[in-house]
Order: sequence, then C-alpha cells, then structure tokens
Amino acid sequence: MNNDLLYLVWLASVTATGSVLPNTLLKYFSSAKRVYEASREELEEAPVEWKNRLGPLLDKDLSYAEKVLEYCEKNGVGITCPGDHFYPQRLRELQNAPIVLYHLGKFCDIDLTPCVTVVGTREPSPYGQRAAKRLCVDLARGGATLVSGLARGIDALAHRAALFCESFTIGVLGCGIDRVYPPEHRDLIEQVSQTGLLLTEFAPGTPPNAKNFPLRNRLLAALGDLTLVVEAGAQSGALITAEHCIRLKRTIYTVPGSIFAASAAGSNHLLRCGAKSALNAEELLSELSAKYPGKLSVPEKPRSLRRSPAPRAALFAFPGSRRGSGEESLPPEFSGKAPEKAPPEKARFEKCPLTELSDDERMLLTYLSFEPKSADALTETGIPVSKLLQLLSSLEIKGYAERKSGARFSLTEDAQ
Repeated sequence: MNNDLLYLVWLASVTATGSVLPNTLLKYFSSAKRVYEASREELEEAPVEWKNRLGPLLDKDLSYAEKVLEYCEKNGVGITCPGDHFYPQRLRELQNAPIVLYHLGKFCDIDLTPCVTVVGTREPSPYGQRAAKRLCVDLARGGATLVSGLARGIDALAHRAALFCESFTIGVLGCGIDRVYPPEHRDLIEQVSQTGLLLTEFAPGTPPNAKNFPLRNRLLAALGDLTLVVEAGAQSGALITAEHCIRLKRTIYTVPGSIFAASAAGSNHLLRCGAKSALNAEELLSELSAKYPGKLSVPEKPRSLRRSPAPRAALFAFPGSRRGSGEESLPPEFSGKAPEKAPPEKARFEKCPLTELSDDERMLLTYLSFEPKSADALTETGIPVSKLLQLLSSLEIKGYAERKSGARFSLTEDAQ
C-alpha cells in the first residue's frame, strides 16, 4: 500500500461516491495528502463549484479512515487506487472513476483479460433464464471472464455459469465488501471470492442502499469489453449500464425478447437503438478474439440458439398449397402411403443435483451441447470410448443428457 492510502480513504469518505470531485481535487493538488492539508482558502481556489460540498473537506479527522484500513488489514481485504499498477486502466476512462477499490479474491490484470459484462432483470422469464445459461456457459467455456453485479436473476445466473465451468468471474458489489446482499447469495458471494474476484468502491460497513446500485452499474459498463443484456424491462437498472456503455463506446449485445413480454421491453428497445443481437456466444467470442488473439476458443459452428435454415423452396409453402416452388404436399390419405405413426414419447428421467455427479460426469457435461455429438466426437475429452458410453448413459439416467438417433447425445433442454 502506498503512503497516500490513508488520505485517499479519507478523501473518498468525505466526498460523494460517484462524483467527479475527488478526481478533480487529486488532479489539482497532485495528492490526497495535499488535499487533506489544504486550507479553506486553498480549497476555494480549486476549479470546483463548491455550493455546499466544502464543509466535509474541512473536517480533518482521520479516525474513520484508520478504522477502515485496520479492518481491511485484519480481514485480508485488498485495496487498490489509481496510482497502483493493477488499477484497471478501463476504469480510468470514467470521469468519476473510484479513487479507492476494495477487493477480495484473486486480483488479476483486468486490462489483459477478455471480459463480458452480463446484466438483466432480477426476475427473468423461463426464456431469459435459458438464454442466460446457454450464452454464459458458452462464453465461459470459450475463455471469457464474466462480470456482473451478484444481484438476483440474470446476474446470479452469469456468476453460477462461470463457477460451473470453473472459469474466472468478477462480482461488483453495491455495498461494503463485508456485507452480504442479497442475503440468499451468501454461498455464491463466498464462491466468487474464493475462485474469482469481488470488487466494490464502497467502504466496509456500507449498507446496500438503493442509490448505490446505479453507481455500481457504471463500473460494470467500464470493466467489460462487451456488455450482454439478456432480458431487461423498461425501468431496469440494466439500461443504466447500457447508457454508460454508450458513453464509453462499448459494444452492447442484447438477447431478442418477446414483443409481448414486459420483462423484455427495455432490452428490445436497445435493439432499436443499435445494440447487436445476441443469437449465440460465438459472435461475442469472435469480436473479443480480435483484441485478445490466442486467449479465446471460438467454436467453428454455432451450437446453440440458431437452427439450420429451412430449404428456400419451402419457406413460403404451406401443406397442400400450390404456391410453393417445390412439389405439392398432399395429405397422407392421398399419397398412397399409410400415415406414419407418431413416435412414442421418450421417457424423461428425473434430474439429480449437480453435486451427485462424479468428477468425470461433470467434466463430460462441459463438452456436451444442444447439438447432438457422437462418442467419437467426444474423444477430445481424453476419456476412452468404452468409458464414454458408460458416462453418457449415466448422464442420461440422471437427466442431463439425451440420446439421439445414430448413438449421439446432446444436453437436455434444462440441463444448464
């Protein structure tokens, strides 16, 4: 920690979080210590419209800052500031960049890390949940670091997808690093702090006040090379993140939603405003790979949300219609053939918890997708074919894999 840290924590505590004031003062006085030592007259000469903001800066009490530093030292909480090597350059693009960041976990060089910020509603529809799981799992498998806000809904799905793939993830809090919010995410926050990184600009002890989260959203926008909006209503906080992305000239991808769903009104509006459609993770990974060559794995074929196009001749043809350019389709009773019986419905196995899967089964699950794959195609896992078939059968029984024709296997629709 540098010698100026005590004064930086003091300056952050006596100025409004998210304001440009501390950065303006640091630029004018060169250091937080000089701001602390400045008299009223010296402060009034700074290029600031003071109004009612000068009073707290005249309070030279360092006791609060000392308590914050003492807490961080006792509890292993790291602190980084703009003068440190690992302070993200991408945060410096913000006029109101935080002058102090508290962190738990593995602090990486974020500027060298391909990051995708994932945001969305706290109450996603089943479609939104499925889209978030599919996209986030594929992004994490491809090597992207998922950044989100640890909130309910889409945020939590993004972090859990990264943890499922044993991929690095960054959670940005809207409260002090010692607070758990929402309460039901205690285990999730603990897992992110152990294998990823927790970040916040709010000092320990800061409660999760509503005003904190819009401020937190600017950090989400700045940390991501790209931002993925999965599902967002007209008043969603995800739109605040998107606004910051526009100011920072970050690319926004949005999952198209139903025109009838209120939960997708905001995200669909982003598409009208120029956001790119997120139809599969490969498009995002391809864009990232240009900036981070060799760090990402982009599958050759989209495996997810895009289906094979119908033959052109059949696009506008209805059964029995003469308007199609192909052969006229006749009802079965006039075709000279007996109508085919509907195939029997496949038995559905009840899905067991992930915790009951073996290590080999969990590993194999990360190689499966919604596109059917043969056992030979799965030999890239390093597992012998004979054992592969046993594991695939076990995953089928446990509700995670589905057997297709030609001895091929795919994920079940709700496997992720």
